[in-house]
Amino acid sequence: MKKGIILLLFLFRILLQPHAKPFVLSGSLPLMAKETVRLQFVSTPFQTEINELPFEIDSNGSFKIQVNFYEGQILSFVSGKLMFRFYADPDDSLVVVEKMENGKSKIHFTGKGAEQANFVNQKSVYFSKNIESISYSHDLILEMTNRNAENFKKYCDSVSNVKLKYLKKYKAKLSPGFYQWQQAEDIYEAANIKINYPVWYYSMRGIDNKQLPVDTGYYNFLNLTVVNNDLAVSSSQYRNFLKYYLIHKFIERKQQPEAMLAYRESDTFFTGKVLQTFRLQLWNEIILFGNFSDATAMYSTLKTLYNAEPDYRLLETKYKEKLPFSTEAWAPGFELPDLNGNKISLESLKGKIVYLDFWASWCGPCLGEMPASEKLKEHFAGKDVVFVNVSIDQNEEAWKKSVARNKITGINLIGPNHASDIGKNYKVLSIPSYFLIDRDGKFLSAPAQRPSQKVIYQQIEEALKK
Repeated sequence: MKKGIILLLFLFRILLQPHAKPFVLSGSLPLMAKETVRLQFVSTPFQTEINELPFEIDSNGSFKIQVNFYEGQILSFVSGKLMFRFYADPDDSLVVVEKMENGKSKIHFTGKGAEQANFVNQKSVYFSKNIESISYSHDLILEMTNRNAENFKKYCDSVSNVKLKYLKKYKAKLSPGFYQWQQAEDIYEAANIKINYPVWYYSMRGIDNKQLPVDTGYYNFLNLTVVNNDLAVSSSQYRNFLKYYLIHKFIERKQQPEAMLAYRESDTFFTGKVLQTFRLQLWNEIILFGNFSDATAMYSTLKTLYNAEPDYRLLETKYKEKLPFSTEAWAPGFELPDLNGNKISLESLKGKIVYLDFWASWCGPCLGEMPASEKLKEHFAGKDVVFVNVSIDQNEEAWKKSVARNKITGINLIGPNHASDIGKNYKVLSIPSYFLIDRDGKFLSAPAQRPSQKVIYQQIEEALKK
């Protein structure tokens, strides 16, 4: 809700993904003859942007297109004259026609999946003037402003109940799978708004880092919310709920909701298919937006647990595409000053295993890893391993004081920032970032595991044997 949707414009191509199936949409829309229109959809559940496929309706108003996608979803058909929404599952084949009734245009679907498509289209029209209107986000702000916390919760529940009542009226006509999906969308949408209300109260007005105080009993509604719901894992609202729920639990325990903590603690809150769904969604977000060394830290465990799952294989492809360097690629050379101003180069360290740590004095997560880093250094003391700490501090004095204060051993060098040559050459987008380099100067792991991850001990031991 806080971020706008980014539309990805692209020429039509069939997107081949594991278990993705072709969806066919055809129809007769004479009032839109010769017009270029767009179909909006997502190919996989891990996309953060919407695919937008442009195509042309012929002179008779006819068209036929095919797209591949991974799971059932709501699609949008957009033109200069008309916009409508409908639901489709992979492998559905829908035919759409436009009729004029009482001077108004009406869309109707036939074909495989028509019941679900018509339901969503009719529902969006039915609620278009209120709870599914274009201005609903603005209306929600007004409701937040005009109601106290308890009354706002009641308002959210009333909206959800209206939607669920409308859904139940058509239950006999809808497929069981779609009914469960739509039910989850409605229930967990309300839960998401309620759980985020204290933060969204300000953020939806453009005010960040501020939270509305609420009574401890405000969150009691979570006791009545099904957290582990295997039947809801295909619902995007439910998947968002899992993330918001875990963040809430960490804040409740006065813990910083960091990615690796969320990964380690996830099995405390989630089980089975839900746990798998949460972990893969978390991995996806880290691959896209987080510290890539965290994505690498999760990789081997996720591969062991979920290698047979299509969702995992989708993400593994994305992960490998985003790896900054391939294994055995040459590590970029560098020459940087140490604490005494002496220049140290990567070339001078050949013959030893190099564990490279990019950090800064102002970086909390970086400093949080330092105790584990010192234990790692102690473990390999006297072995052919050197630990090189490259600070990206712009303030040299702050760097030196932090090294002394935190008793950071090893070879300490300064960058001095992300834009420096070494930062660019190593594609450092966030810190801390780690790299493991072999005796010849080739990458063993890029990025490498954090010092707090036990697997880094094994990787260094194996490197020393070569």
